[in-house]
Amino acid sequence: MLAHGPVTLITNRDVGFLSTWPGTKIEFSYFKHQDPVRRFISLSYWYIQVGIYLLQHAEPGDSITLSTLISSPLILIRSIKAGLYIEIFVNEVFFRVPIWRWIGLTAINSSCVNKIYLSRFVQDKWSFAGPSAVVYPSLRQSIIDLATEQQSPRPADPSGLRFLLVCSQIDAKGYRLFIEIARHFEKIGGTHSFTLYLSGSEDRFISDYPSTNLPNNLSVFFNNTSAEIFFGHDVFLGLTDPAAWIETFGQTFAEAMVAGNITIVPPVGAQLEYLRDGDNGLVFSEYTLRGLLAQVDRIMALPDLNQMKARARSSMLAFLKAQKHYRPTNV
Repeated sequence: MLAHGPVTLITNRDVGFLSTWPGTKIEFSYFKHQDPVRRFISLSYWYIQVGIYLLQHAEPGDSITLSTLISSPLILIRSIKAGLYIEIFVNEVFFRVPIWRWIGLTAINSSCVNKIYLSRFVQDKWSFAGPSAVVYPSLRQSIIDLATEQQSPRPADPSGLRFLLVCSQIDAKGYRLFIEIARHFEKIGGTHSFTLYLSGSEDRFISDYPSTNLPNNLSVFFNNTSAEIFFGHDVFLGLTDPAAWIETFGQTFAEAMVAGNITIVPPVGAQLEYLRDGDNGLVFSEYTLRGLLAQVDRIMALPDLNQMKARARSSMLAFLKAQKHYRPTNV
């Protein structure tokens, strides 16, 4: 029987911030093959594994949170086991297996799911119209509390900016590009500093980047997702590759803004609902080292960096306050 009270998370991977899920967590991993047949087989086997687990262990009154849109067909477990409380985070827009996509979206638009967390961006993509309660994504209360406690973000020194990236070790999240940006400034003799917070396996990272291969202006930390790590910096580089990964809310982008960072984001995704280029952050158009360095030049050319840092925080807090009343009109 699953634990009453704490939410149980069913996830398809053990990297990213899901690694710090506070409640009971059940992980079943599968490999996302590019070949459509192998992808279908892999995903189908994953559903079987998780489905068997739920049939064996889930009991009425248990609370189950599904972490991805891809896991949505598992919502149907409530048709077999009554009395389960099902929530789902719809945090992706790609679902490439047609039969499972149809089943999953049908399940979401049924009475089998109690609550959906999604942004307007995802709502517009999938047009959910089920009876479930819909909740707009929010941020951790701890990071909001820290932001409101501070009267203003820490002032920036343009001659030595403090850059930050918080992400998983998925290549599309851009940590390799972050390292190359740090390496560039080391080569030209810049005084900027770079801090990288990675989740996942430290051994995996070290095998790719022995300490001797890292620039001296870069610090790397692992599996620290506390709210405090977002503070004390100037620029958050949101280096998600828009060709490989579309952000359906941009949790770390939003938390970086609340912490008073000038935040650079991709040109596609839900983050454009709250970040306005040139006003409370920047949007890059070219996902290359050259393109990102051009954005750093834009920051250096700002007449007042601290004004943008302050606008990032105040606008994000106002946005979050407004979303408390958000409900998609067709749900």
